[in-house]
Amino acid sequence: MNGTKAGSAVDVDAAARLAEVLQPEAIDRLLADAEASGTPIDGVDGLPARMTKAVLERALETEMSDHLGYERGDSSGNGSGNSRNGHGTKTVHTTTGPVKITVPRDRNGEFKPRIVPKGARRLGQAESPQSLPRQETRPARHPPPRRIHHQTRQPNKTPGRSLIKLG
Repeated sequence: MNGTKAGSAVDVDAAARLAEVLQPEAIDRLLADAEASGTPIDGVDGLPARMTKAVLERALETEMSDHLGYERGDSSGNGSGNSRNGHGTKTVHTTTGPVKITVPRDRNGEFKPRIVPKGARRLGQAESPQSLPRQETRPARHPPPRRIHHQTRQPNKTPGRSLIKLG
């Protein structure tokens, strides 16, 4: 969020809803599963990073379904002119550390995710897709200027030849 009072109120509300959903018993099951599988509680491969990965990938799949107009496996997508076309991978740096995620692709190449925008490598705090602007504006990328090396012409200095005649 943007750190304003309204933004922090939304953060508090979201945290309160999350605390309601994740009852102590659910957290205990997560911790027990993490311990049984050898997943650390913190760090790059820790439980928060894995949860962040799962949430981001689920949000991206939801965005794709919204973009295409049908859910994965739904027969209404047959012959629609655009469909899912696998996934790409990218690493994003989040508040929990670097997270490698899979990003869905569509066959026509028109899918522009909002939760993890194309080209984004760093997420300060992921926002919900509804709170993001509808159009993404990004500065144009220009290639670096070409360096032209001008060579200065050196006089022809062949050994044994002199330009001045001596006496």
